[in-house]
Amino acid sequence: MRRLVTGLFAVLTSGLGCNAVLGLDELPAEPAIPTEAGSSADTPDATLPACADGQVRCSSGNAERCTAGTWAVTTPCKDSCVDGACTDPVIPTALVAGNYHTCAQFSDASVRCWGRNSEGELGDGTTTNRLVPTRIPGLQATEIIAGDVHTCARTTDGSARCWGRNPEGRLGDGTTIDRATPTAVQSVIGADRLAAGGSHTCALFSTGAAKCWGRNDYGQCGDGTTDARVLPTLVDALPTNVALLVAGDVHTCAMLATGSVRCWGFNEQGQLGDGTLIQRAAPTSVNGLPAASQIFAGASHTCAVLTDRTLRCWGNNANGQLLASANSKVAYPVDTGVTEVTAGAAGGGHTCALRSDGNLYCWGSNASGELGIGTTVQSGPARVLASVKSVAAGQSHTCALLLDSTVKCWGTTNTARSATERRETSDRRHRPLSFSRTDNRSCYCEIVRAIKPLK
Repeated sequence: MRRLVTGLFAVLTSGLGCNAVLGLDELPAEPAIPTEAGSSADTPDATLPACADGQVRCSSGNAERCTAGTWAVTTPCKDSCVDGACTDPVIPTALVAGNYHTCAQFSDASVRCWGRNSEGELGDGTTTNRLVPTRIPGLQATEIIAGDVHTCARTTDGSARCWGRNPEGRLGDGTTIDRATPTAVQSVIGADRLAAGGSHTCALFSTGAAKCWGRNDYGQCGDGTTDARVLPTLVDALPTNVALLVAGDVHTCAMLATGSVRCWGFNEQGQLGDGTLIQRAAPTSVNGLPAASQIFAGASHTCAVLTDRTLRCWGNNANGQLLASANSKVAYPVDTGVTEVTAGAAGGGHTCALRSDGNLYCWGSNASGELGIGTTVQSGPARVLASVKSVAAGQSHTCALLLDSTVKCWGTTNTARSATERRETSDRRHRPLSFSRTDNRSCYCEIVRAIKPLK
């Protein structure tokens, strides 16, 4: 499979450092005016104030204001100072991961993506792979999501825009043409949430209604058919109190305000959780699941965080991603035994859970080092990082946004480099690699390559 899930990303990172602005006290001194010996110009008038009350300036990275003729620090700036006022650092706020690309949303609503770009999934107007985060020109986002090889965003103007691969209409623009820049999704204005599957996309509205579009050969659009949709179509027979949508490779799930969950689409691995392996073209209830507070989906498995903060999962268990017994597939929710879960993410064959203490645990497939434990051996729950804010999982890589606004990623990048380049550089990172900070020493790096400075 290929894909990423949403419990999630959220994603990468940044720290955009700004050069310090010279304060008034740092301006070069004016040339001295010659005076006669003994003139009063030889001695400064100590009665004159150093500054005018109310005047502001930047000095040594701090904001200062003149009070009673004396400069005083008003705010020690964490990032930089401009015109006597501290500027907020531009930091990553969300991460999402696709098959082999990752994107980060920042506090200034900008979006940067990196990784494979063969189908334009990075949105920078090219199909050039990027080893460092590359800003999408003009995009201001309130949410970002990633499918296998496409990406979407809810924008600050209320529209939804998508870009990348589009043979089945997953971009929702009424065509099957690939797009290398953000393109408006038709008839999706004012959506509350978006969700991206492998080759389909969905939107949730404030009314509780949901629409999906794109590939639909297994009924993953939920409209009761298996016809591909190049335009958003209403999900059939779905209650109007939907609180959350998530999508796997070829299945989709909705959590209702009551905490119950309904899923539809491909079900060969039991990822719909209805106790069968029967494909569903319309929403069907997940059997035996107590009230959920959150759900997230991997390629072919699904998980729910319950209101008691325990985690239950169902679907493909070939790599132990459900923490079930020896069964390779489970068609109903099983208790993973992981407790105090607040969020999670699932990838191609692995699962990660963020606990209330800020520790991140991952388990399942690890052939590419996607568990971040320093090996490529499949594992049960293993603590990967502390002080984690959110996590995003791709096909075989994982990224975490930390509380200090740095991002760490691990696993494989597979950005389609040449065979020669593959021999010269590792394709895997078995432990988390930090590639961004939020100060003037900020830098980015691709998941497996050397750190490179932000330009």
